[in-house]
Amino acid sequence: MDLPASFTVRKDHGLRQFNKMIDDRSHMGQYLAMPSRRLDIVTADDTIAAWAIEHFEGKHTRQPIYWKPNFHAADALPATERYASHWGGGCGGEPLCITIRDAGDPHLANSKNFEHAWSCLFFELLNAENLPDLNDLEMRIFSRTPITREVYIKECARLEWSVLQKLDKVRREVWAPWCISHGVAHDPTAWRLRHVEDFEAWYAAYTDLKAYPFSFYGPHYDSMRRWEEEIQKWQKDKNKSARPVENIVPLLQARPFDPDPMKDL
Repeated sequence: MDLPASFTVRKDHGLRQFNKMIDDRSHMGQYLAMPSRRLDIVTADDTIAAWAIEHFEGKHTRQPIYWKPNFHAADALPATERYASHWGGGCGGEPLCITIRDAGDPHLANSKNFEHAWSCLFFELLNAENLPDLNDLEMRIFSRTPITREVYIKECARLEWSVLQKLDKVRREVWAPWCISHGVAHDPTAWRLRHVEDFEAWYAAYTDLKAYPFSFYGPHYDSMRRWEEEIQKWQKDKNKSARPVENIVPLLQARPFDPDPMKDL
């Protein structure tokens, strides 16, 4: 989904978002070069930065991506529990945004925190490309034969799993060569690439119903169903109960844009 033409995007949008990210997540902007053990910084000329800047510009999502970490539910969690995420850019006209946790993963050694943070960034920028498919899944909730809660959760998780192969390609073709040229140790385990070729095995590993993907996509499905009930109630009150359920969908797609969704971005 494209943002309205009235919302102009700065020519330096990608670079600006990259710089905001580095300002917010300073541990992503510096690394230890070996064997000199010299502390160096990531610049916009680095290949990993150029990749991120291009994706922030929205060349692969048909809309720009914003770095906006300060209004997401993850911010209420302790720093070590915050998670990578993308959100917005849906039928409500929100700008597409991403964030990642602002502290290293407590399960990784400190030397891996830099690499793990970048792997999260690559993942979420790639994951944002799935937005049209995610919106299609949401619309299926409102069809004449709605998708079930269990199927919705699994199919949303499948979209995220589909990013793993793309992520591994970025690791091999972008990250690893950059590490070699800059004397940075590369540890593939920091990327947590498991069951890249087998979705069922990957999905079966999630057994805690109070955790991902159930704790995220389940409540989202429930809220969408409640929204559908409100729309149907409105239709009944307006003596439009005979209207096919499919005709509700344009109402969702036509929700007005925020007067200024780019404010402060």
